[in-house]
Amino acid sequence: MKIVVFICLFCLGIYPLSAYAQSPRKINKELKQSVLVASTEYDSLKTAFATAMQDLEHLRLEIQNGKMKEFDEARAQFDRNWDRVKRIWRKLGDLGGRNGIILDYNNLYGSNPIYSYPKMVKSAIPLFSEQFKFTVSDQETITKEMPLEEQNVLLQEALTNYILADSVNRSCLIRIKTCINGINELDAQLDTCIADLQNRNEQFDEAWNLLHGKYEELRVEYVRSKNDKDVLSSLHKEFGLKNGTDFESIPISSPTFFQITQDEVKKRPEEEVICEIVEILAEFPSGRESMKTYITNNLDLPESVTSGKVIGKCYLRFVVSAYGTISNVKVQRGIQDCPKCDQAAVAVVKGMPNWIPAKNNGKPVNSWYTLPITFNTSE
Repeated sequence: MKIVVFICLFCLGIYPLSAYAQSPRKINKELKQSVLVASTEYDSLKTAFATAMQDLEHLRLEIQNGKMKEFDEARAQFDRNWDRVKRIWRKLGDLGGRNGIILDYNNLYGSNPIYSYPKMVKSAIPLFSEQFKFTVSDQETITKEMPLEEQNVLLQEALTNYILADSVNRSCLIRIKTCINGINELDAQLDTCIADLQNRNEQFDEAWNLLHGKYEELRVEYVRSKNDKDVLSSLHKEFGLKNGTDFESIPISSPTFFQITQDEVKKRPEEEVICEIVEILAEFPSGRESMKTYITNNLDLPESVTSGKVIGKCYLRFVVSAYGTISNVKVQRGIQDCPKCDQAAVAVVKGMPNWIPAKNNGKPVNSWYTLPITFNTSE
């Protein structure tokens, strides 16, 4: 039995050939020292393993509850904006009023991050599903009453177990760190996708304002000239409509400012559902440009921004009620190392006048709204 153990330990490079000629007491002393060193390294590795696992689980939870949900919200808003632009574009087509309007469909929809997102998440599935386990090194109890030869055998087995466990755990720790790096890369990719979607949503707003402006021009021109047969005839000809066609006979719903009476307020319940998806988004009175002007004039820039030390965007999420009031203003993603920027962004939104509420089926509803506010003295 001793010969078999000797051969195995010699093959592992643990039990030196010269040790076999030493006294059991000297071997016992050297083995105890080696086991002490190995156990210290084992404990250190166990601590590093636990820390890495804690970091990994924190990242997993953070990205699932943060960036992935943020992307889904931006994507849902993108879908709503795209449908909104398509609807008014079709209505302008019904009126023959697309003359002179160029809509860059490829820029608005082409090469969309929505297409790359499923592949990105699919490739990231192993990062969230792979499980890691620390390999424990089981040791038999060694007492002083045991003969030295028996102690030495157990000490040598303990040393062997420590070395084998060390090898497995180091390999596992490398895989954990690789997984953490992969999740950080996914986090950066999601940031790029979210920024792209938010940029496209701003472009959708600009396109919709352009199309809606053209629609209102047609409406105003029609109302002004409906009693002038010559002018009306020329309009019909310009927009490709048959003589006698009435603009008002074409089913087009024009966005209007929502006003509510005190009687209507009393009829409505105090607490209503807050809609995540709406047909018509809530908007600042007089439009997006007016909102930008309001923010520019009322945003209190911290000294770190005016001195050029801090530049960035603060993303806020808040509720626009069916009455146009703003509430539940929260920082969804703030500016790192600048809490005063986040506070200033919240303050400027809370001070805004009542908005035009979102609508579903033509009725005003409570809705969530996400608004980025840029902190940059050059803008």
